[in-house]
Amino acid sequence: MKLITQFGTIEELLRRVEEVTPPRIKALLIDQADNARLSRRLATIQLDSPVLFDAVTYHLKPPHQDQLIDLLRELGFTTLLKSFQPSFTPAEKDMVETEVLQDEASAQRFVEGLSKGDPLGLQCLISPGPGVQGIALSAGDKTAYIPLDVHAYMRPIILVLHDSTRTKVVHDLKATLLAFHRIGVTLAGPYLDTMVADYLLNPNRRDHQLETVAFEMLGHRLGAGKQEKADPKSLFDAEDTGSREEAAEAASVLAKLAQPMTERLLEQGSLALFTDVEMPLVPVLAEIERNGFLLDVEGLGGLSKELERDLDKIMETIAVVAGGEFNINSPKQLATVLFEKLGLKPIRKTKTGYSTDEDTLTQLATQHELPAQIVNYRSLSKLKSTYVDALPELVNPETKRLHTSLNQTVAATGRLSSTEPNLQNIPVKGEYGLRIREAFIAPLGHTLLCADYSQIEPRILAHLSQDPRLLAVFAKGEDIHMATAMEIFSLPSSQITRDMRRVAKTVVFGIVYGISPFGLSQNIGVSQADAKKYIETFFEKFSAVRALMDRNIEEGKTKGYTTTILGRRRPIPELQSGDPVQRGFGERMAVNSPIQGSAADLIKVAMINVNNLLHHEMPHTKMILQVHDELIFEVPEKDLDEVKQLVKTEMEATGKKLGLSVPLKVDLGTGHNWRIAHP
Repeated sequence: MKLITQFGTIEELLRRVEEVTPPRIKALLIDQADNARLSRRLATIQLDSPVLFDAVTYHLKPPHQDQLIDLLRELGFTTLLKSFQPSFTPAEKDMVETEVLQDEASAQRFVEGLSKGDPLGLQCLISPGPGVQGIALSAGDKTAYIPLDVHAYMRPIILVLHDSTRTKVVHDLKATLLAFHRIGVTLAGPYLDTMVADYLLNPNRRDHQLETVAFEMLGHRLGAGKQEKADPKSLFDAEDTGSREEAAEAASVLAKLAQPMTERLLEQGSLALFTDVEMPLVPVLAEIERNGFLLDVEGLGGLSKELERDLDKIMETIAVVAGGEFNINSPKQLATVLFEKLGLKPIRKTKTGYSTDEDTLTQLATQHELPAQIVNYRSLSKLKSTYVDALPELVNPETKRLHTSLNQTVAATGRLSSTEPNLQNIPVKGEYGLRIREAFIAPLGHTLLCADYSQIEPRILAHLSQDPRLLAVFAKGEDIHMATAMEIFSLPSSQITRDMRRVAKTVVFGIVYGISPFGLSQNIGVSQADAKKYIETFFEKFSAVRALMDRNIEEGKTKGYTTTILGRRRPIPELQSGDPVQRGFGERMAVNSPIQGSAADLIKVAMINVNNLLHHEMPHTKMILQVHDELIFEVPEKDLDEVKQLVKTEMEATGKKLGLSVPLKVDLGTGHNWRIAHP
């Protein structure tokens, strides 16, 4: 570009090429002159092509918006959908007329005007602090807003919120339940959470916002009729009518979403999963979040100082081994030391230079001490910053506990995830990792009870495949990994070593997750040939498992999705990909999703049932966390034996209730901290 700007055209540039500097560029131009001319010719639009041009025919017309919107909805282009203006003006569309309820008489009139049994849209306007600013309620054509200085006249509204014959339609029900709890208001079921419903309908989608759902289901753009805010009449005119109007509109939309979303769930075969599992689970999750987990902040403070001393010692060792100090946290400086100063052979190159990631350093550790020291330093440094120093900062000053957020609409498999902080990812290996777990404690007079489903995914694999050998192993109460090792190595149990059992365990879980011979060889440290032999032997001995996997992949390709034992769908478009890598990824998902998703369904049902029983029989016991296959409880010491029996019995009975053809086994552990209690 610079040369063409200077010389005007490519031809002129090539004619005066002797004037070009530097010499390297001049040489390139001389050598590539023909390519430059060819590129110009290829980029030139041919104006003499025999095209019949009719201006009217080619005149740009607006799109057929309704058809285009339907197509974009079908293809899942939610971001593009948001860019469309609604095909109506606010004046043409029924606007939300909102009555602000200021006294008990107006609240009573609103309630009496509601049709019996109609779904009630509810939008809670949560204020920046811990409280609630107001509530918007709507039966579709009748909408009211209640400012939350309303305890004096909330009685008629409370009766509606407690009405067990009327469905409450809410977007993100858990947040509303938590907000209501803070102000002492109870919201009774039945519930319809449009965020969770959209998650079941579109599990691969990350955006489950009400704005997206309303536009996709109703063609309604939230805020389309919003008027520009008038200037305040005075500096003291602080009424936020915009938020009130937005809440009222959202409540109205929620009421209208109830029927189409229910119909879509029924059509998809997910309505029972939604009403019997996902909706009853929401109050359980809200309760777990409120309960929180007690943290030994003082203990973590001591651990932080200990880690600081260890990290200082490791830094001194690194400086000695490297022959001088350098910035350990700088990949560039580390690469210079490793590959230039010490002369180690680089393994992988990235855009910015030679890789110094953990995998690379682990491989280099066989050649020199420094990479191993760096791996150790990074590991301890991450433990310190991510857990030891960060967790005490997240303790709620009022409750003195950690309150995670359990997310119901993130993982496409149906698993719950944990954020702010992620308590499902607390380290379980290494001395320092275990000491971090020691900081999760029970209060005085209580103990922690951990109830862990034993080998839940292999059991579901046995149920889904109906493999006679697998079914027999679990029916006899045998160890699946020992049984697998005996089959793979063709040895009696007396000759199976711990390493053989570990290999068998890795094979079983590898099979569940669709592992390749290469992946298995990396995990257990054997050749690909041996890894391939182990996998083939497993499929030979447990042939129905191979048939199940082939069936899952074929059904996934035919239907476009897989299902769990409770009918949870997981779309897998990757199965149709022309890219072999993407298609292979899709096949692994088709194998794993029905198993992992069924395990997620099962523990959700167990959480609901156990929580209900505890409320009735052991009300002082709290469920305080779920970590995939494990439930954690805070139990008064005097109730421990009864709670252990209740939890174990109910969790194991869940399999029978869902029709599993293998018995479930729950391992229990107790103790005053999580390290001791983990079974």
